[in-house]
Amino acid sequence: MKSPQIDITSEAHDSLSIPVSSPGVALLEPIYAAEQLMDLRIVFLNEAGRNLLQSTSETSFRAYVPDPFFLNVCPQVIHTRQAVQQRLQIRPELCLQAALEMVGTQMLCTFWEVTDTIQRLQSILDASPNSIISMKALRQQPDTPELITDFLMENANATVERDLYLKPQDIMGKTLMSVFPGNKESGLFDMYARVAETGQPEHAIQYYRDSNGLEAWFEVSALAQGPDQITITFTNITQSQRNQQQLKQSNEALEQFASIASHDLQEPLRKIRHFGHLLATQYQANLGKGTELLDKMQSATDRMGSLINDLLTFAQLSNESTSFEAVDLNQILTEVCSDLEVPIRQQEALITIEPLPHLQANAWQMRQLFQNLLSNALKYVAPGVRPVIHIRSQGPQIYLRDRADSFYRIEVSDNGIGFNEEYQEKIFEAFQRLHSRSTYSGTGLGLTIVRNIVENHGGRILAHSQENQGSTFQIYLKA
Repeated sequence: MKSPQIDITSEAHDSLSIPVSSPGVALLEPIYAAEQLMDLRIVFLNEAGRNLLQSTSETSFRAYVPDPFFLNVCPQVIHTRQAVQQRLQIRPELCLQAALEMVGTQMLCTFWEVTDTIQRLQSILDASPNSIISMKALRQQPDTPELITDFLMENANATVERDLYLKPQDIMGKTLMSVFPGNKESGLFDMYARVAETGQPEHAIQYYRDSNGLEAWFEVSALAQGPDQITITFTNITQSQRNQQQLKQSNEALEQFASIASHDLQEPLRKIRHFGHLLATQYQANLGKGTELLDKMQSATDRMGSLINDLLTFAQLSNESTSFEAVDLNQILTEVCSDLEVPIRQQEALITIEPLPHLQANAWQMRQLFQNLLSNALKYVAPGVRPVIHIRSQGPQIYLRDRADSFYRIEVSDNGIGFNEEYQEKIFEAFQRLHSRSTYSGTGLGLTIVRNIVENHGGRILAHSQENQGSTFQIYLKA
C-alpha cells in the first residue's frame, strides 16, 4: 500500500502543540454500521507509532485504545471537526498523549509518550486539595464564531473523586453536559462560556443539582488557558454551607430567645421597681430596718435589668450580619457623651477627644463600643478621684504584624484603678470580673461586647495597664 502524503505541519495540527521528538502518526478511516461508528481502520502507521503501540498486523485502532476514548472522544472529533488532545493509558507502563484532527474524511492521530516530567506534573495536580478539570469549548461550527454548545473534558486530577464522586477516567474524554447536565440550570455553563469567549477569569459559589443524583454546593474558579481552552478548579463546600446555615439558624434562635426573655423578664422587673418605689415613698416609716432590705432589693433589680440588656446586646452582636457605612467617629463620641451626661457631670469627669477618623463601620456597634469603654472608665476609678479620660487616633498607616491591611489605632486612656496585665486576656471573657460586685457594679459583659464588635469589623483590641496607674485600650479598625 502506498503511504498517503500527510501534511503534519498544517495550521490545525500546529495548534495541537505536538512535541519535537518523533511522534507516532496514524491515519484512520472511520468504519460505520447503521450510522454508528464501529471502528477506525488504520490505513497508515509510521515506525514510531508501531513501536509505541507494539503493533503487529492489527488494523483496528479500537483494539489499541481504551473504550472511553474510542466511544466518546473519537465520535466528538468526527462530528465537530475540532482538534482534541487526550491522555491515554495504553498499558500499565505506557501513558500516551494523543492529538486528533480530521483531514478530509479521515482522522489524523498523532501520539507520543508522556514523559517523566509530565507524569510528575500530573502527580502534583493530583496532590492539589482542589479539584481540577481542563476543558475545550465545542462549537456548532469549528473555526467560526458560533455559540459554544458544550465542553470536552480533556483532563482531570485525582481530587475530583472526592468532590464529584467520579474517578478521573469517568470524566476525561466526555462532554460536560453529558456527565453534569445541571451546569445549564446552575449558571456555571454560562460562566465557563464567558471565560472561553473573553479570556477573563471568573469565580462563583454555586448550588448544583442534576438528574444524575449529584447535589452539592461548589466554590468554582474558571481560567482561560488558550483559544477555547479553560481550566476550572473547584471544591465541594456543601458541609461548610450546611454549617453556616446551622449557625445562622442557631443565632436567629438565640436572638429570638433573648428578645422574648428580655421582654418577659423586663415586665416583672418594672413591677418590682414600681412597688419597691411605692414602699420606699409611702410606707418607709413603717418599714424600720426593712428599708435596708428594700434598698438591696432595688439594687438587685437594677443589676438584673442591666444583665438582661447586656445579654440582648450580646445576642444581637452574635447574629447580626454587620453592614458597613461611612461613619464619623467624632459624631459617635458626641452622642455617647450625651447619653452619659449624668455620670460625667456627677463625677466632674474630664474627657478630651482628639479628632477621630471617618471610616466604614456599623454605627450602632460603634456606639456600643465607646459607650462600654467610657462607662468602664467612669466606673473603675478610685473613690474621690476625678475621672480623666483621653481619646486619640493614629493612622491610617498603622500595620499589624500578621495583617496586610492598614489600620487606624484609636486609644482610650483613663486614670482608673487599672489591673494587673496578667489578666489582659481574661478581662474580655464573658462574666469575668476582677473586682467584687459590692465594690464595682456591672454584669461582666461590657468588654466582651467591645471585643466582639472590634472582631466583627476585622480589627483587634489590646489592653495595657498597671494597678492604680490607669488603663489604655488600643482599638485597631481597618482604614
